Amino acid sequence: MQSRIQNTLLGSVLVAATSSTALAAGPAYTYIEAGYVDQDISLSGGTVSVDGLRLEGSFDINQDIYLTARLSDQRGRQNGVKLDYDAQEIGLGGHYTRSELTDIYYELVLIDTDIRTATSKDQGEYGYRVGVGVKSMVQRQVEVKAGFAYENVINNGDIGFGAEGLYHVQSGMAVGVGYNYLDGDSSARVFGRLYFK
Repeated sequence: MQSRIQNTLLGSVLVAATSSTALAAGPAYTYIEAGYVDQDISLSGGTVSVDGLRLEGSFDINQDIYLTARLSDQRGRQNGVKLDYDAQEIGLGGHYTRSELTDIYYELVLIDTDIRTATSKDQGEYGYRVGVGVKSMVQRQVEVKAGFAYENVINNGDIGFGAEGLYHVQSGMAVGVGYNYLDGDSSARVFGRLYFK
C-alpha cells in the first residue's frame, strides 16, 4: 500500500509542478502541517501496520535556529487485537545556507511513544533522534528534502533515512509526500503545509 501511495502522489506532484507558476523563494522553517501516515512498526509480536493522523509544526527562532514538534495518532491490529500507537516529539534544529535555494539542516529531537492494546497496559518508550540532511528548491515550485538520522529509543540505536517532496501550490501553501525507513520500520505519508513567514 505504501508503494502505491508514494507512486501515485509523487506523480501528481511532478505533473502539477510543470503546469503552475507559483514561486517559493527557498526552504522555510515556520509552518504547520497536517497529513495521513501509513506506517509499519516492529513489536515483540512481529511487524504491525498502523495508520492515522500526523500533525507537525516548526518555528524559526532566528535565521539559523528553529523549534520543531510532531504529534502522531495511529491505529492498527496485532493478531486480531486493536492497537493504538501515539508519538510525541519536540526538538531543536539549525540550518546553514549552502546557496540561495539550498540549506543543510541538523536536528536533535526528543521522542515519547505509547503503544496500547485492549489486552495490555501502556508501553511507553523514550529516546532521541539526531539528524542531518539537505533541503533544496530544485524547480520554481518543487522542494525536496533528504537526510540521515540516528535514533535511540530505550537503548536501541539505529541509523535510518528519509526523503520528502513538496509542491508549492501558491505562496504560503504546499502539498507533499514523504517516506522514512529505520531498521525495518517504514512509513509513507501525504500532507498539506501552511507557511507563516
